[in-house]
Amino acid sequence: LVAHSDFVLQGVSLKKGAYIHSPKYGGPLSSADLAALTLPLDLVFHDALRDTCRICGHEYKYHYHDEVKWVQEQVEEKLVDEAMKARFQKASGLAQQKEVLQRNFGEKLRESQEKRQVLAAQLLSSIDKFQQLGMNRDFVKMLHTQRDLMVQHLEAYESGKGERNDELRNTLTEIDRKLKLVEESTRQGAVRRAQEAIRPKYWSAASDGSLVKRLDQTIDKDIRSALAEMLCTDHPEWLGQGRDVRQKEAYTKLCLVDAWRIENMDIYRRYDQEKRRIKGEIDTRSIVIDTPNIRPSLHASSVKLPGDLLEGANEVRVLHGTKPSHVIPIIYDGFNERVSGGPRSYFGQTLYFAEDAGKCDQYCTADCKEGPVEKSDANDAKMLHEMLYASSSEHPGEVFYMFVCLHVMGKFVRTKSKEPDAPNLDHPDYHVWANPQRREFACIPGLKPAVHYHSLIAEVGEDILRYREIVQSRAERVYPEYLIAYRRSM
Repeated sequence: LVAHSDFVLQGVSLKKGAYIHSPKYGGPLSSADLAALTLPLDLVFHDALRDTCRICGHEYKYHYHDEVKWVQEQVEEKLVDEAMKARFQKASGLAQQKEVLQRNFGEKLRESQEKRQVLAAQLLSSIDKFQQLGMNRDFVKMLHTQRDLMVQHLEAYESGKGERNDELRNTLTEIDRKLKLVEESTRQGAVRRAQEAIRPKYWSAASDGSLVKRLDQTIDKDIRSALAEMLCTDHPEWLGQGRDVRQKEAYTKLCLVDAWRIENMDIYRRYDQEKRRIKGEIDTRSIVIDTPNIRPSLHASSVKLPGDLLEGANEVRVLHGTKPSHVIPIIYDGFNERVSGGPRSYFGQTLYFAEDAGKCDQYCTADCKEGPVEKSDANDAKMLHEMLYASSSEHPGEVFYMFVCLHVMGKFVRTKSKEPDAPNLDHPDYHVWANPQRREFACIPGLKPAVHYHSLIAEVGEDILRYREIVQSRAERVYPEYLIAYRRSM
């Protein structure tokens, strides 16, 4: 039995939380005593062998202790010490006593101000130390508390004296400035920790801010070898042919010259977030996904590169060819479907990828030591060469550029038609596109609420003559992982 309020039992005053089960009160109460009680008691079951209270020592599983509560307590502080009292008593006349009192209280006020200034200096010194040691974490809360106290001191002083205290105000301004720095540092630290959590382990450890890492011919030999294999095409006789070829010439082989890994954390974080979102959508909505059956030789080379692919979201590596003036924007900002495509594009304003380097090569134009073949792109050449090559003398001569990209395909739709009302190859009664503008894929049949397809595969046949293409309507589902510089040769 536990008392939940103060009361008197058998002439003994009991406080809230007292235990009736105690030798002090004659042991456990009998059933007759219990029946006669009309007291503020709670019946609590306990196991004496289970635990021991750290506060009172009782071996009870359940019992009560008073909550801590705030109480007002009057504290006296001596403003007049013995020396002040003696000076006051020695004063002759009321005017001199008043002067003594003013001088004494002025000294006390100065002492109080000096203490506050010392405390403020200590606080600022602590903040500086937090910054140097990187010990920001939850100290922001403490700094806010200290600031509130400083504001209270300032208000109390100025309301009592009726004048401004510029020293305290300056200190408060400095605390605000430091607090802002600490909060910003804490925010940046959280961002850095989040980035490090998803940053690929095989990326370089350099923190110079460089977005590209040139692959060394010795250290990164295996990676360069896998990238070289990706340039092999199943149909060398098709090279340089097709409606999309930008620069026509005779050649039958694509040869690796140089390669770089793109380490852009901003683009990768966006890609990783979208990849995990699609994986979660597939899992929670029980969406059945088919395997995209990426060209076997490309897949075989892809798995030789570092980093695991997320199969549950159909993450694959695909290729994208482009002209030199587009390389820098893609490295810095990733792909952009809003500026992609043109009047001759089969699938509208979307992003185009392929699993055969021969298809991607159609869209490439040459970059030379003196600049790109297309003179309109000459202004971008200097920046590109400075980023990729240590000096102009290192430029290998005429080369073309192709990206190896991570692409989360998710649940894809297939078609053989380029038309805005192209039919779904697996569900002929449904279309591929959500609207005639071809900005978004259609919804997956049978799902409510609706979920749009995540990508499109354009299969060979009807409008597609030579190469299968992979189409994406959202840039965040693609990450440009490697950049390849290659030559065309016989």
